[in-house]
Amino acid sequence: MPTTMRGFATNLKGLASGLEDRAGRLVEEVAERVHGALVLGTPVKTGNARSNWLVGVGAPRSGVVPIRSEVETINDGAATIRGRVKGDAEVNITNDVDYLTLLNAGSSRQAPAGFVEKAVAVGVRVAVQFRLLRGGGAL
Repeated sequence: MPTTMRGFATNLKGLASGLEDRAGRLVEEVAERVHGALVLGTPVKTGNARSNWLVGVGAPRSGVVPIRSEVETINDGAATIRGRVKGDAEVNITNDVDYLTLLNAGSSRQAPAGFVEKAVAVGVRVAVQFRLLRGGGAL
């Protein structure tokens, strides 16, 4: 059956709406996975550095929070992200602990250098595997 211009326009609008929703979900998924990898990959002596991976949507969060468990830190990040990424909203993951650069450079025997870069690589893998279009995106 031939597609009318009206039908084509309706399909195109539906695809665009679906793409925006899927793109937001992609950003959420990548941000949650990177945040989790950062929290779990951060070397722990006191838990201060691990506790201070903070997530902000639309604007970065700053400051240093009290020590908390890895589960609390991950759950806090996920709660900040889920359902809040709309349109071109920016997700920021920050850590204001003053010695974080040294930890990432390998100053701790508990984790090798580059744990931040490894967490970002997790996000890249998630993004590459994510299917933005369902069913090939046929109009």
